[in-house]
Amino acid sequence: MNLIRSTKPIRLSRSVGFSLALMGVMAVTPQFAESQVLQCEPEITVQALGGPVFLLGETVRISADIGAGAVSGSQTPPDYLDIDKFTYLLDCSLGDTFPTCTDAGNTVMYANNIVSDCVDSAGAPANLQTSIVGNSVEFTTQSGLPIRNNANTTCNVEFDVVVNGIADDNPSATIVEILGFLDTDGQCSNGLAAGESASLSFDITARRAQFRVTKDFSDDNPAGVDVHISCNTGLPLDQSQTISEFGDNGFDSVTFVVDAFDAGELDCHITEDPVPDGYSESYSAGTETGVAATVEDDAEGCHFLEVQEGLFTCEITDTLDPVVIDVTKEWYGDLESAGVYPSADADWSCQNVRSSPTDTTLGNENGSLYFKGNPDTDSTGPIYPDYDGSSVCTVVEDVSFGPVETDDSDCASLPISLGMGNSCTITNTVFFEGIPTLSQYGLAVLALLMLGVGMVGFRRYT
Repeated sequence: MNLIRSTKPIRLSRSVGFSLALMGVMAVTPQFAESQVLQCEPEITVQALGGPVFLLGETVRISADIGAGAVSGSQTPPDYLDIDKFTYLLDCSLGDTFPTCTDAGNTVMYANNIVSDCVDSAGAPANLQTSIVGNSVEFTTQSGLPIRNNANTTCNVEFDVVVNGIADDNPSATIVEILGFLDTDGQCSNGLAAGESASLSFDITARRAQFRVTKDFSDDNPAGVDVHISCNTGLPLDQSQTISEFGDNGFDSVTFVVDAFDAGELDCHITEDPVPDGYSESYSAGTETGVAATVEDDAEGCHFLEVQEGLFTCEITDTLDPVVIDVTKEWYGDLESAGVYPSADADWSCQNVRSSPTDTTLGNENGSLYFKGNPDTDSTGPIYPDYDGSSVCTVVEDVSFGPVETDDSDCASLPISLGMGNSCTITNTVFFEGIPTLSQYGLAVLALLMLGVGMVGFRRYT
């Protein structure tokens, strides 16, 4: 909100006592009367909403509070102020006071859109109408009745203006405007007349830089991501928006707007943060009508340095990262005695996956693994899972000889998600002459079991 300095060059409040003649009469009469002070204090504040700097051609919303301050001495309460009309002066010169308004040479237009909560002297909504002569906009009620405010109350009036041109001798691009009413148009309930005014000023800039950001997922993921722009000057300095590949109405872009900067002084950077899990981002900076000393991109974002003005572009691409399944092969038993060499093959297959980062359809992928040694680990080829979490893979070992028992249940139905692969273990147990060959720990356990069986037999036959 842009609350600008308020000036009150006209104040016609009257303080009225008894005249000298009246005092002379009283001097010769036995009666005594107190002198009474009559007050009639109008109030006005006016401001431009938003800002403090507005773009050339942008609608500027003006808000004015108009009414009464202290009012006293009315014969019949309540105390109030009636305003027959008030006037808004467009494009005055600095130092002007109401009703003087020296044309500053800027192009300022009244754009209507009146909204008011004022009431007239009958208590009905004071529907306002305007008449415009030159740079003077006069407000009156459609009923013809005055606007009425009780003492110490104000009502609000809002309307729009647009600045379409800046005078050559106005390098600061400052617009000065005044709102007020004369003492012939304001009267309090105590019979006193009063006028009041307030001025405001706001700045205009013709410079605007726009940065259009587009978003692409290599796999057409519809998720939204947050993109940010940060600038060293201008308004606003920081902005954030959410963008998706398929945005509202099918659009896949957002536009950042930066105003109020000096040509060549603006540096802006655009990034995606955070980067979605399972993707790698890349940036491509460009320009359509934009003028800047440097337009570049790197792994950190799009960069626009020493911007003059115009439209720039930043394309953000999130490329689907591959994931893998790490499969470990472990062997148990006396491989040497059984004449088994620790090597094996396995097959992997995946459902609801993509064949590449840019494949937009889902299908099945498969491949082979080879293990040599105990233990040994092999990994699948690149797997590109779906963004909805439906991708599943299974690994099955190829068993081609008898003395080996395989357990690959740990590798069945492995879920695969963005940014996260999976792992599992396949175990092989080697048997020799029908008895599995065990480790030293297994042999010790077996020996204890056999000893227990022998003791049972000994006791039975003794």
